[in-house]
Amino acid sequence: MEVIGPLLRNYLKDPHSAQVQIVAGPAFFFHKGGLFGAPIYGWGICFEVNAKNGFGAYTGFRRMAVAWRHGTVQRVYGDMRDNVFDQALTSAACQTIRDSMTANPPNSATGLPRSSL
Repeated sequence: MEVIGPLLRNYLKDPHSAQVQIVAGPAFFFHKGGLFGAPIYGWGICFEVNAKNGFGAYTGFRRMAVAWRHGTVQRVYGDMRDNVFDQALTSAACQTIRDSMTANPPNSATGLPRSSL
């Protein structure tokens, strides 16, 4: 995806060797925001990344999700921080994307959700 490549270049030491698996999406994404955050909406995709560490060894697949609108990233979930809160937000974002795909399955001809046609 054209959103994932540039995003990974900001986070990884060797982004060209990254292995990416799409878990869900792209699909319409809406997150109501938190106490201090504005709502986030647009397109979302959930994916897993297996990247090399500083020693050149793969670290194992790690789940991430990204929301974007008009070609601009709105929010990144699971951005390589090792904390439980970030992992919980990533799981919730991926579930939202999965739910959106179930409620609005893609058109078999275009691959786009039916509501976007």
